[in-house]
Amino acid sequence: MENSSIDLIGEEEREENFEIIEEFLAEEEAEDYIVGNELKQVVGVDERGLMLDAFALLGGNENLVQQMIHRLVDTDYSLAEETFIRLSASHLWGEELPTESPFNLGHLLGLMTPLHQERLPRILAKALLFCSRYEDTKLYSSESLPNSHILLISLSNFPGSDLPLGYTPSGRSCSRLAILYQWASPESNAMKTQKKEKAKGPLEATKARGRVRTISTSLSLEIKMLSITDVFAILPCP
Repeated sequence: MENSSIDLIGEEEREENFEIIEEFLAEEEAEDYIVGNELKQVVGVDERGLMLDAFALLGGNENLVQQMIHRLVDTDYSLAEETFIRLSASHLWGEELPTESPFNLGHLLGLMTPLHQERLPRILAKALLFCSRYEDTKLYSSESLPNSHILLISLSNFPGSDLPLGYTPSGRSCSRLAILYQWASPESNAMKTQKKEKAKGPLEATKARGRVRTISTSLSLEIKMLSITDVFAILPCP
């Protein structure tokens, strides 16, 4: 009786180890689609921290996230945006995006389940707000399109996500969100603002600054962060 109990415990431990190995291999397989010469992981502490802070600020305003989604659903992508979306899909999925041009965010959201499409503003806001807590949150930059980036968030970290959130065109189930965005450094934005103020002249610039001060500090900061994290596409990923 004692031996059979020991055997049973040993079998359970072996099964648990196999599950851990399978999970690790699945993560490695998913990473293989991304590793290459085109997409590089953002590892600089300052740059990564600034990006995640900007997204956390955006995620803290669900109404702003909802407005962003509605705007993107109504607007077809530019050639540069479409190019990066197709490139990202091929790396993240290991397969091509079959959608014909022109297309917009509405076509991409068709890859998600109806439930997740309906809940997307809340799901995305929550994911952006808390993604910096998790080590499996990844940031990637493009070699050929320097300002184009990907934020990859695993929804398995968030209870109540009701996974899978969608499927790739070939039918693979998805548990992660890929947020595609253009990144403009705060320094370059500040320089642009200074140039605009100089072009206006001192009196107009003073009036403009006065109007800006009437906006709450919080909203002003959110608008600034939106201007440097220009989200333009959302993809479900395995």
